[in-house]
Formats: sequence, C-alpha cells, structure tokens
Amino acid sequence: MSATPLPLIDYAALRRQVAQFDSLFDTLQALFLEQAPLWIGDLEAALAREDMEAVRQLCHKIKGGAGTLQAKAIVAGAAELSRQVAAEDPAAIAESWAKLRLTITQTIAFVHAHGGCPAR
Repeated sequence: MSATPLPLIDYAALRRQVAQFDSLFDTLQALFLEQAPLWIGDLEAALAREDMEAVRQLCHKIKGGAGTLQAKAIVAGAAELSRQVAAEDPAAIAESWAKLRLTITQTIAFVHAHGGCPAR
C-alpha cells in the first residue's frame, strides 16, 4: 500500500493560518522563494564537506521555514534527511538528499507557476 503524496503546499492550511492577511500570505511565499535556493546551496556545501552536524541543523531550519508555508512535502523530506544523518547511512543520506532537493525545486516551480495566489 503506497502512502498518499503530501501536497507541495497546503494552500488551504496556509490560508487558515494567515486568515485575512493577504500581504502576509504573499510575504511568506516571497520569503520561501528567496530562502529555498539558499537551502539547496547550503545543504550541498555541508554534504560536500561531510559536515553532518551542519546538515542536521539545516534540516531543522528548513522544517521550520517550510512548515510556516505549509510546504509539507519539504518538511517531511528534511525530517527524513535528518533521520538518515542520525543513522549515519551514506547511501540513505544521498537518496534522501536527492529526494529533498527535487521536492524543494518542484515547490519553487509550483509557487512561481501559481503566482502564489490560488483560490483567493
């Protein structure tokens, strides 16, 4: 039995979270678009240095930032990468990182494509 894929962004939950504050909704998405490419670069650098403590800290930061935007697939991917770092399994770390990187990239594209404003 396969799990239901998580949404890239749960816009309904995000709308509930920010209620009537359209500017906050837009600001959260703008911050995500600014920060997400930095997450990728920072994780790539930490992994290249084999600095697993930095990777763990970055995963924590990403979970918080992505969680604020209700980007649940990124939160799950960062949690998975953090678990693999704790397990000290290089192959699993590489696989988790590849999945997280793809998820972040897809979410960036999703936010750009939807203009950040579905179903206002």
